[in-house]
Amino acid sequence: MDRKTEELRDIFMDVAGDDTVTESQEESRGSLTDRPDVDAALHDIVETLRDRYGFGTDLDDDELVELVQLVYDDVDDDAIASELDADVDAFEVFVARTDCHLVDDSDLPAEADLDDDSDPLTVLREAREDDLDAVADAFDVDERTARKYVLALDARERSRAANDRYRDAFDDVLTDAALSTNLDDAREDGLDEATEGMEVDVDF
Repeated sequence: MDRKTEELRDIFMDVAGDDTVTESQEESRGSLTDRPDVDAALHDIVETLRDRYGFGTDLDDDELVELVQLVYDDVDDDAIASELDADVDAFEVFVARTDCHLVDDSDLPAEADLDDDSDPLTVLREAREDDLDAVADAFDVDERTARKYVLALDARERSRAANDRYRDAFDDVLTDAALSTNLDDAREDGLDEATEGMEVDVDF
């Protein structure tokens, strides 16, 4: 094994801790849907969700794929509304998230929203059986917030009934794609460093 080969081996062994890898990871953020395989996989999931459940959002599949990517990049609803070409506000982005089963605890009421020690989800389920006014009264919120609570709970229950398979599918596609992208970037950074200054003289 010559000196350059040893250097290349060492770089690949240590690359996870290299500063250039971190930089590449940051630069690659938000670019996963530029990859045809990722884009196609996300479209398949969105289309399956639409066919099975129907959607409340007016966003088309391309816009929903972009929305999913932004959600996984930890972009909030207001910023997503600004990023999308469609003329939507944060509430409409939220509705689209519920259509894609992409809700979390922050979308639902918490114990702090109640005056007693009641379970907020139990209270929400009971109030939901009446109407939005009952939900609003139970948590002392406006009608739009009450509607968000109900939509989020509905989405969570749909997701749980499907064993969270669609969220898991999004996780698999985007986590695998991010890992692949970061490994590709790390490999390129390692090769660039290992071959820097080398002269290539190959006879064909």
